[in-house]
Amino acid sequence: MRAYTVPDFMAARYGGNVARGVSVFAALAMNIVYLIPQFMGVGAIAARFLGLPFELGVFVALAVILLTTFSGGMRGVTWVSVAQYLICLVAYLVPLVILSLRLTGNPIPWLAYGKALEGITAFENANGMANYIQPFQSLGMVNTLGLIFCLMVGTVGLPHVMTRFYTVPSVRESRISVGWCLLFIILIYISAPAKAALVRNDIYHNLVGTSYEELPEWVENWGAQGLVKVEDLNDDGILQFEELTLHADMIVIGTPEITRMPFTVSSLIGAGGMAAAVSTSLGLLMVLAAGVAHDIYKKMINPNASEGSILFWSRTVLVVVSSLCALAALTRPALIVVMVAWAFSIAAASFFPAVFLGIWWRRANATGAVSGMIVGLVVTIGYIIASHFYGVRIFGILPVNAGLFGVPANFLVTYIVSMVTQAPSQDIMDLVTELRYPVATREIGEGN
Repeated sequence: MRAYTVPDFMAARYGGNVARGVSVFAALAMNIVYLIPQFMGVGAIAARFLGLPFELGVFVALAVILLTTFSGGMRGVTWVSVAQYLICLVAYLVPLVILSLRLTGNPIPWLAYGKALEGITAFENANGMANYIQPFQSLGMVNTLGLIFCLMVGTVGLPHVMTRFYTVPSVRESRISVGWCLLFIILIYISAPAKAALVRNDIYHNLVGTSYEELPEWVENWGAQGLVKVEDLNDDGILQFEELTLHADMIVIGTPEITRMPFTVSSLIGAGGMAAAVSTSLGLLMVLAAGVAHDIYKKMINPNASEGSILFWSRTVLVVVSSLCALAALTRPALIVVMVAWAFSIAAASFFPAVFLGIWWRRANATGAVSGMIVGLVVTIGYIIASHFYGVRIFGILPVNAGLFGVPANFLVTYIVSMVTQAPSQDIMDLVTELRYPVATREIGEGN
């Protein structure tokens, strides 16, 4: 079976261009929300390490992304992403190993940060502070578990990730690549709590209690960008932990400076952050270009379109969408991590139920899937807007967890509408069987 994009799959599984068009719109909404924080991240890195204004850094990122995409297409984007991931991995792990060795004497941070937790707990108990290691302190149990759910299900629905399965030559190699990918992802994910504990322990013991006149240079540098704030609340001239505010967007790239590492290490972190943002942006933009040029223009508007005209529309979409996202990034609408979580919720609420039911429930039909995707999108985006900008809270759910409403709404609507409308044709049901027990004889997307 051959489906090069998620809309291709939707058109084949649910029959026709309506499902294709709705899925392209869902991908557009998710990718725009995901692209904006990528530009914000690059702007912040450029401002700190290149001495450029934040605004100029955003447009430097725009130029790099467009140049890379135009010069290499999907093949170029794939190999650039491989190189950038290696840079990102090294940039993330090297400072962590150095930090672990310096603070605990153990170069293996995943085993050593328990010692940092002991130091954190001792400091907090001595100063009457709430314990850092207590669970659910910042988000609460419901929102923490909800965020885990949205990120997990949203990953399954990310269209630019699913498209990557077609950059390898066979199903076997695709499965092998997924295994390696999961291994490297696990390596980074288990490093995050270690880094958080080691940095906090360092701040407790080497920054808190410092005279305001002797604060390190990085406080002023990041403070100029609005990412660090100190305020002498009790007018004693000594920094207390509650008088220090670190913006979430600077923790990773600011770690080397916080922990007094050489500037070369800080630069490595900056390069890694830049690589991660650019790599992600490239994948998102390729999906957008394919969605409009391949799924909308060629499949729905002009089936006889030449390669030249498809390429023209693809590049036009890249320039227009990336430019609009760069302009939106200048306003800094929310935290980078928050907007990324929004994108995952949108992907979860739009694509996951349609793909899941499309493979595992033969009775799901086009009317149900399209209705479910539209409802899931509207509910999720509506809750994000109402909650983030107007303070609306239902059961205390934060906007990063908007998918908790959109995903079940999509499933429910898809089920009800599918059951009260005509069942799919026998050909579609046979296609579902083949999806579960592959005997690749059918071409998905051709002629639809």
